[in-house]
Amino acid sequence: MKNVVIPVVLVGVAAAGAASIKYTGDQAHESMVAFVDQVNQAPNYQGVLKVELQSERSFIENSYRLELVLQDPEITEALSLERIPFDIRVKNSVLSAQYITQIAPGELLDQIKATQANPAKPAIQFLADASFNPFDQTLAIDHTLMTDTFSIKQKDTEVVIGALESTGSLDGDQITGEGQMGSLTVSSTGEEVLKMSGVTMTQSGTLVPGSSYMEGLFAEFTADMKLREFWFNAQNKQMQVTLNDLGFEIRQTEKEERLLLDVVNSMGDMELSSAVEASPVNLSSAKLDMTFDVNNAAFKTLTQQINEMPAAQRQNPFVMMGLMGGLTAQGINLNLNALNVQTDKGVLVADGSVQVAAFDLMRSMQDPNAIREKLDGNFKFSVDETLVNALPDQQPRNQLNQFAKHGLVKKEGGKIVTEVNVVKGQITVNGIPMG
Repeated sequence: MKNVVIPVVLVGVAAAGAASIKYTGDQAHESMVAFVDQVNQAPNYQGVLKVELQSERSFIENSYRLELVLQDPEITEALSLERIPFDIRVKNSVLSAQYITQIAPGELLDQIKATQANPAKPAIQFLADASFNPFDQTLAIDHTLMTDTFSIKQKDTEVVIGALESTGSLDGDQITGEGQMGSLTVSSTGEEVLKMSGVTMTQSGTLVPGSSYMEGLFAEFTADMKLREFWFNAQNKQMQVTLNDLGFEIRQTEKEERLLLDVVNSMGDMELSSAVEASPVNLSSAKLDMTFDVNNAAFKTLTQQINEMPAAQRQNPFVMMGLMGGLTAQGINLNLNALNVQTDKGVLVADGSVQVAAFDLMRSMQDPNAIREKLDGNFKFSVDETLVNALPDQQPRNQLNQFAKHGLVKKEGGKIVTEVNVVKGQITVNGIPMG
C-alpha cells in the first residue's frame, strides 16, 4: 500500500508544480498585455507614443519584442529615431517569473554600444522578479535597472555619463526604490569644464487603494535626491565654482481632509576659485523648506484629471486653469518653514505663512481684487548687517537705507529685520499700513 501511495504523491506534486508554472506563465503574459493596453489607452500618451508587442510563448519561457513607437515629431526629430525596440525574456517557475529586458539588436543598439565603456556588457538592462499570489490575485515585484558608462564625443567636446544602478519593489500598494549614478563630466579640448558626482536617489510611498504606479495617486510619498559635488568653470575658465551637498526632498502626507506637500531644497558650502579676485562672501550652507497645504480629495481629482488628459491639452494654460479651479475652491495654504542662508559674513533667515481662503480662480483672473481679500499671512525676515555690507554691489545697501528711513525695515542689534502681516488683504509692514 505504501509503495502505491508514494508514486501517487510524487505524481500529485509534479502535477501541482506543472500547473503552478503554467499559471505563472499565463499571469506573466496577462500582465504584459495589460501593461501594453494601459499605455496605449492612456489619453496622456495619445499622439506621443504607442507600444507594439509580439510574443512567442512556451511552457518554461516567454519571449517578447516590445517596441516604443514615438509619435511626437519634436521627439523623433530630437532623437533622430521613431522606434525603440526591446527584447524581453520571461522565465516561468512555480508562482514566480523573472523578466530580463534589454534593447533589441539593431541599428540603435549598435550606436549605443559605440559609446560604451565596455561593449561586452549589456548597455541597458532591466531585471525584475515577480511573485504571483493565486488566492488574492496580487503581484509583488523586485526590480533592478543597470546601465554601463557611456562616452559621447563630438568635435572638441566629450561627455562621459557614469553607470547607473537602481533597485526597487512594488508589493501591493507599497513602493520603494533607491539608486546611484556615476560621475557625469564634460570636457572641452581635453580639459574638464563641468562635473557632477555622488548622485543618489531614494523613494517610498503608499498608493491609494485601487490605484496603480502609472496613475501616480499616492496616500503618502517621499522622494530624496542628493548630489555630493557639482563644479564648473566660468568666465572663460577664469573662475571655478563648486557646489557641495546639494539636496532635494519632497514629502506628501495626509492630515484629515488636507494634503501636505513638503518641499526642501538644501546646499552645503559653495567654493569660488577665481584667477581674478577673491570672493567677497563665502557660502557655508543654505536651506529652503516650504509646505503646500491643499484639499486632499481635490488634489487627487486634479492628479487623475491631468493623467487622463491628452498631452496637447496639458500645454493649454486655460484648460489647466479650469482644472485648478477645483483646488482653489477648497483654499490653499503655503508655509515658509525656513529660509536659512549661512555665510562667513553673516546669516539671512526668513519664515512665514500665507492662507488663501476658497476662491474662484477664473474670476480672480478677471478681477485680481477678488483674491486679495481672501489673503491672510505673516512673514518675518532678518539679515546681518555685516552680510549686506560685504556685498560688492552698493544698490542693496542704498535700498535698505531708504526702507529704514520710512520704517519698512528696522536695525536691531546688528541685524536688519522686517515683519509683514496680511489680514483680509490689508497689508502692514512693521505695523505701518500699506495702501
